[in-house]
Amino acid sequence: MIDVLLTKSHYNQARLSSILVTSSHMTEQTHRKALCLALRDLREQSGLTQEQLAQKLEVTQSWVSKLENAQHDHTFESIIAYLYALNPEFEFEISFRINGETIATASTDLLKLLE
Repeated sequence: MIDVLLTKSHYNQARLSSILVTSSHMTEQTHRKALCLALRDLREQSGLTQEQLAQKLEVTQSWVSKLENAQHDHTFESIIAYLYALNPEFEFEISFRINGETIATASTDLLKLLE
């Protein structure tokens, strides 16, 4: 099982549950769609249009649209860049679990230690 939780400063806590992606009963495509919907929700909560975000990222509006609609495989780096463009104070945590036991965790805190 892989759990991914993205949080954003000042994010509407009532909607935060839509950001939780849990893999126990999800296919790869379902994961991708859930994550991309969460990214779109974060952008909308930030008050940015796709065009405005595209300008901040120096990409096309079409690129942002494809990411948000899970129409293209994007790299981890692309997703991180997207999140930084929304708010440089985002946090993420990814936990890898086998039979309910966490075997590894990656998080924003870990990345800060590695810098």
